[in-house]
Amino acid sequence: MYIKFPVQLERFLMEGSYNKLLNARSLAPANDYVPIVELLENTVRSEVLECIPKTYASVTVEQAQKLLMLGSAREVESAAERQGWVRQGNTFIFSENAAANKKEISFNEVLQFDIGFAAALQRVV
Repeated sequence: MYIKFPVQLERFLMEGSYNKLLNARSLAPANDYVPIVELLENTVRSEVLECIPKTYASVTVEQAQKLLMLGSAREVESAAERQGWVRQGNTFIFSENAAANKKEISFNEVLQFDIGFAAALQRVV
């Protein structure tokens, strides 16, 4: 019983089932597990917070609340403030950040890299 819960947590992490992990607090067999679950919750939310601006051009407060599985809009605003998100009305805008993080690679660069890789592979074989 006490071993099953940590194994379950690990499985949730390995599968990427973050929603299950964020709901795992109610599954804890003893209060001794709560600090560990809280640490994992914070880690997962932190990772999701970093991924949202890279994935979306914008999200509403409600969408962010759902993605982060937070209880209130105030918690979302607090987390967004820590991340430096720009809010316009009820929406967080990320398009400038997303555009700055994207780098275009020309077809010729990719082709040259692939040909070089194939030649190196051929030398090994």
